[in-house]
Parts: sequence; C-alpha cells; structure tokens
Amino acid sequence: MTAYVVLIILFAVVFWLLPVWARWSLAAIGGAFLLPHGPEMTIPYFVIALLGVGCWFVGWLIINHIPSRLQLCPALFICGAVLILPTIAQHVPERVSGWIKPEPTITPSFSDVRLRIADDKRLMLSGQTNLPDGTRLCSSIVQTIPERKVLYLDTAMDPAKWDVIVTDGRFQSWFPSAYEKGLVAGIYILQIGVLPRQNSVLGPNNAWLSGPGVAVAANGNKTFTTEVEVDLPALPAHGEF
Repeated sequence: MTAYVVLIILFAVVFWLLPVWARWSLAAIGGAFLLPHGPEMTIPYFVIALLGVGCWFVGWLIINHIPSRLQLCPALFICGAVLILPTIAQHVPERVSGWIKPEPTITPSFSDVRLRIADDKRLMLSGQTNLPDGTRLCSSIVQTIPERKVLYLDTAMDPAKWDVIVTDGRFQSWFPSAYEKGLVAGIYILQIGVLPRQNSVLGPNNAWLSGPGVAVAANGNKTFTTEVEVDLPALPAHGEF
C-alpha cells in the first residue's frame, strides 16, 4: 500500500510539471493502457477509448476552471484512480459473484425404476429420482411392435389424486387401463416424463431443467422425457378395478 502511495505522488508531481498538452495526453494514454490490467480482465476497446477521452476531457475542464497552483490536487486524484482502478476492477467480479445467487440447474436422473405386477394384479411403477419433492411426473407404456404407440398412462396411487408426485425422492404409480384391458407379454418402452409449468419446484417454465432429454417448447416451457426398455409378462384383463 505504501508503494502505491509513493508511486501516485511521484506520478502526480511529474504529471503537474509537464506542459499542459503533454499532461492530459499522458492521462488519456495512461487510462487506455493501465485499465486493461491483469490476465483475467477483458475490456472492449471502445470502452478503453471512451475512458481515455474521458480522462482528457476531465483534464481540459481542470485546466480551464482551476488555477494552475491548485491543479496538483486533481492530478493526484486522476493518477491515483488510473493506477488503483485496475486492481479494484479485478476484485469487483469476485465480490459481485458472491452477492448474486446463481440460478440452480437440475439434470434429472432416475434409478431403481421397477415395473411389477402386485398381488392384486395391478401393474405398479416405482423408482427414485433426484428431482425435488413436489415435482409432478407422468409415465406411459409404449408398444414397439407392430408400430410404436402409447398404450397406457399411469396415475397416482391415491384415488383422490391424478398427478404422480415425487415424495422424499421417490415416486409410485400404477396403470389402471392395463389392469382393465390386459397386456400381451413382450418388450415395451417405459416413458417417464416431467410435466411442464412447475414454477415452484423447477423455476419459471421449468427453467432449471438441463441435460439430455430436456426439450424446450415454442412457448419456452421445458419438459423432460426418458425411456427404459422393459420385458413384461402377460397381464390378463380384469375389468374395472
């Protein structure tokens, strides 16, 4: 710090002793060369040019409105600013990044996904996910032969609810239509998706979702879908549950 003060004073004295045209030209050049200081700083050239012109203009105002014997004071101020500003500017981004809370990102993942036939012959789906509690999910069983087609949609275990909701990092649902109509044994695709517009848990328009499987609709809403191939046994039709 002491070295900075001494350097500023020496610079200001030399600055004051120079001819008028030289001192303010030096201020403009100094402002242009000293401000882009340090490897982390990237200042656009037009900003550097504006700062240089600004230094020159301030000098012109001082020359025309302050007696020569008092010009040492503003000279000290300008020289100090030119020398210290780069150091301050280097630390400003660090401080600002500490004040601004970054927007969270969530890359959905699922594990321990199980599709099974329960004792009461219902086709049950359960699994674990890193999505926040309260996230609403949707799942479907898709046939691949003879053509790809969605066969059945899941619903919540609670008859009073429709949406499948993540609770304590887990989810559970069942497929009522599969119970009613039955299912031929074979290879199927299990699709698990995240419903749109869940602002309270996934940000505005699900903005916090990221990674593979995330799609953005024309209206800006984000959705997520993942697929798992499953081998299901035959499930006879039972009529309404």
